[in-house]
Amino acid sequence: MLGTVGACWQRGRQRGHHWTFGFDSSKAVSVGAMSVCAVTVKGTVECDGDPVPGISGATAVAVGWDYSCAIVSHGAVECWASTKSANSATALRSDSDKPVTVVGITGATAITAGDLHACAIVSAGP
Repeated sequence: MLGTVGACWQRGRQRGHHWTFGFDSSKAVSVGAMSVCAVTVKGTVECDGDPVPGISGATAVAVGWDYSCAIVSHGAVECWASTKSANSATALRSDSDKPVTVVGITGATAITAGDLHACAIVSAGP
């Protein structure tokens, strides 16, 4: 997937009105109300064109209303607020713009986010 970039468009503007974002070599993308994030082939996450500090080994990303979450090494989930005013308390009880590990989630294999909730599919163990 080297050399891939993302393309986005707005509702009602599907024909010929799109823009690309410069996430080099993206392997996954998620869009929320306030942000777009991508997982790169290097396992980092970029949101709105900027790298998210502290995220490595990411396999998936999900963007909610004003927060984002990523599955990282060993199926842990880390979430952060898109803005300082964000209330990403869905799992964090924090409005940190730096990634915070979601307590009690291990073995996550898929993740999704909505306005106020994030959910992950987790392995049941051996």
